[in-house]
Amino acid sequence: MNPVALVASLLLAGPPTEPVSPEPGAIMQRALAAVGPVADVSSLRAEGEVRVPDHPERTVRFELLSIAGSPRRLLLRQRLPDGRQMEMGCQGEVGWMRRPGDDRAMPIEPVAVSATVAGLLPSRMVLSVADRFPHRQSAPAGAFEGRTCLRLDAEDRDGVKGRLWFDADSGRLAGIETEAKDAARPASRLVFEAWGAAGPLTVPTRLRMQRGDETLITEFRAISVEPIPEAAFAPPAEVREDADGP
Repeated sequence: MNPVALVASLLLAGPPTEPVSPEPGAIMQRALAAVGPVADVSSLRAEGEVRVPDHPERTVRFELLSIAGSPRRLLLRQRLPDGRQMEMGCQGEVGWMRRPGDDRAMPIEPVAVSATVAGLLPSRMVLSVADRFPHRQSAPAGAFEGRTCLRLDAEDRDGVKGRLWFDADSGRLAGIETEAKDAARPASRLVFEAWGAAGPLTVPTRLRMQRGDETLITEFRAISVEPIPEAAFAPPAEVREDADGP
């Protein structure tokens, strides 16, 4: 092509276009797909701990149990640093909680158990993020924790603004940054540091939360998708009596 024709073709082509960012829905769907067929996994048991790196004496150990479907079956047990235990669970329309240091269970609404426990399950974390941030829009890609990531600017159901980061190669959720809403809810940064296999799923196994001056590490030591006996979710006797009535 002669120089005149080359210049003419460049003028007709117009200025170079910026690369188009994927739609927010496509980014989130890819992150959900990266977890795997969650609907095919009916049972999940996870054991782990939450610790403060500089204060190992504050470590909390936990166990999570879940059977998907109806009725709802969820159970969370925590062992606090002082040895006391807390329990929260539901089976169908019966929910209960044992406060630390109190062996007697008290009834609570199953929806309160679901709201607290479901988002802690490693298999449902990404889905919980999608539900928490219904307002999402694409933003320029960038570096997050040393990785090239796609970014969504988001707002949660309480009006808190944040940024969702997704690994550009794998599509997995890489982290969440939220702005401060008030003194009780300072800015935070959650990093999905490691992922591992749980049956057919690939789930988060280590997370680092930074909020203010405090850092918390959540680590899942064992995750199983083997069937869980229904008896594991049996409500305490005193709660069953309250539910059955006089």
